[in-house]
Amino acid sequence: MANFTALMVESYVVYTAIIPQNKSALPYAVRVTDRICVQRLAIEALQEMCIKYRWQALDEENIHIEKCRRQKKEYLPEILSNGDTHKQLLARSH
Repeated sequence: MANFTALMVESYVVYTAIIPQNKSALPYAVRVTDRICVQRLAIEALQEMCIKYRWQALDEENIHIEKCRRQKKEYLPEILSNGDTHKQLLARSH
């Protein structure tokens, strides 16, 4: 058997079931997480958060539009200091 000093594994849960948790198979192995894997997971988490906030902004805007429609008023979205609406800002930040 070869002398392993590091064991590189994708950071997914699927792979953790394959790798032995006890050190009997690879007693001197050290678990290493690749920087690229960590960056990818962080970017995916940020994208999920952006999507969540975008849907919340759409839902809030739809509620305000419906409220204005019932009151027979024109809907004017809030304009932020940069000239964008909240929805536009979230769409561009992706």
